[in-house]
Amino acid sequence: MRTFKLLTLFVVVALAVSACGGAAAPAAGEIKIAVLAPLSGPVPTFGVSTRDGALLAIEEWNAKGGVLGKKIVPIVEDSQCTPDPAVNAANKVIDQDKVHYIIGEVCSKASIPVTEIANAKKVLQISPTSTNVDVTVSKDGKTKDYIFRACFIDPFPGPGGRQVRARDTQGQERLHHARPGQRLCGGAGQCF
Repeated sequence: MRTFKLLTLFVVVALAVSACGGAAAPAAGEIKIAVLAPLSGPVPTFGVSTRDGALLAIEEWNAKGGVLGKKIVPIVEDSQCTPDPAVNAANKVIDQDKVHYIIGEVCSKASIPVTEIANAKKVLQISPTSTNVDVTVSKDGKTKDYIFRACFIDPFPGPGGRQVRARDTQGQERLHHARPGQRLCGGAGQCF
């Protein structure tokens, strides 16, 4: 259900931006959406669930007649949760497959270089799980116009984590939702 809502939000934003002169419209009768996810590499479980959720949502949308009568065509690429394969996948779907909308990448370290490409080429991108601030904000502090996320940013859980630690540990250095070296919480852990 969450993936369906995410895809709905993405499609609505994409159509609104396209209608306002943003990304060019794809071939008549269809909307191509790329799904960049790590299907191999260090965390394929995140990629497989992202891909499967997006494909299920696309199937449900198409069963209802698509979006404004246009069929959604998914283009799935393995971005491996690493920068180089993610950049190669982004360039392929944008330049060869001519997509104007990207769901993914799910890992911040792969999302950040993809956002640079997507933003420069005016391709809408939404990451379901990339929490690094640099995903949506450039080094100069400006918001990337074509990039969105569907999750919190790394600094967000920091203050809450401190409150949980202070209440739960009676002075012991322990944090229940983030362990040192845990990949998913690495960025958030720097905010404590």
